[in-house]
Amino acid sequence: MLRRALPLILPALLFALPTLAQDEDLAPLTPAPKAKAKPKPKPKAKPAKPAPEEDLAPLTPASTRATELAVKVSGDVQGAKLFIDGKEIGVLPQGPQEVSAGEHTVAVKRPGFAAFSKKVQAAKGKTVEVTAALVASAAVLSVSSDAPNAQVLINGKMVGNAPIEELELPAGTVSVLVRKEGYVDWKQDLVVRAGKDYPLSARLQAAASAAVAVAPGGDRPEATHLAPEDAVSSGPLSTETSVESSPPVVTRWYFWVGVVAVAGAIAAGTAIGVSQANAAANKPLTAVDICGEPCPCLNCAAGVLKF
Repeated sequence: MLRRALPLILPALLFALPTLAQDEDLAPLTPAPKAKAKPKPKPKAKPAKPAPEEDLAPLTPASTRATELAVKVSGDVQGAKLFIDGKEIGVLPQGPQEVSAGEHTVAVKRPGFAAFSKKVQAAKGKTVEVTAALVASAAVLSVSSDAPNAQVLINGKMVGNAPIEELELPAGTVSVLVRKEGYVDWKQDLVVRAGKDYPLSARLQAAASAAVAVAPGGDRPEATHLAPEDAVSSGPLSTETSVESSPPVVTRWYFWVGVVAVAGAIAAGTAIGVSQANAAANKPLTAVDICGEPCPCLNCAAGVLKF
């Protein structure tokens, strides 16, 4: 009887077991799914250090970079000018100059120094650096004056009118003279060195007016003239007295008055002497005895003068 009922009881039991397990908090026969573990937070990545500038790749391809020449002067030389292929760029220092790829001539010039010139090959997309070494060769003299167009003489030789700009001179002693008519000469001596600038500013003083004096023995004045060429800025003025030329004295009226007076005195003395001699001899005087010849100036018509 039991054996016959088992086939009917077993399916019913299998069907009722899950319900009984839930009622008695029994674990299910099938394993429950495992809970997923929460993922651990990933550590924040540290920012990468920037690479050094020299290691950075150019933003633009090398083929598009400019070809440049960078020129500088060695030593303490001021006022040097840069020329590239004969074209003046300006006074150094200058930034890199953009040029085309190929050969170029770089020149640096400055008064008082030997000119620097060099041919360089500029590669495409590269910067070529050139250092110019300038060698001193002469002194540089500049002369200005407060009197316009004053003459400038160097070591006694005329070099032009002021202002004189950047005149190159050999090293040594130099004598500078600035002169103009109506002004006292300005002079300065100095020792110059190669590679140095010597700017001079001459201040000329107006010469004093000519003084007029009366000549001691005549009726013409004599003029006292200043001699600017004898005066320098470091010494007193020297003067020269020049007497204007006058006509011969024989053309003066007072010369002949004096001659007549002297002749009259001589004639009177002679007449007195002769009259005294003749008086001793009781002999009358004649015009010939007095003048040596008939003398109408004594107004003796008879030719005999009696005392």
